[in-house]
Amino acid sequence: MRNKERLDRKWLDLIKAYPQYEQFSSSSIDVKVFFWTRHLRDSYATRSDLIMAITASFRSNGIVIPFPQQDVYLHRPESPRGISEIE
Repeated sequence: MRNKERLDRKWLDLIKAYPQYEQFSSSSIDVKVFFWTRHLRDSYATRSDLIMAITASFRSNGIVIPFPQQDVYLHRPESPRGISEIE
């Protein structure tokens, strides 16, 4: 079953999702999406369906989310004789 159909079935004809744009991060725009479900027990499944629907929409529109990358360099201090103390 398609994600949109699953969302429609769970939300029936009642619910809308409201995005709230939080901030620009190093490689993203942080967004909170507020939504309602008819029953609290459905909230985790509905959240999962919503994420999958957003992801599918991004893919079909050629939107790629970059993953942050960070380089870490480890420097070893040298002893006065020029030999590394950590071996």
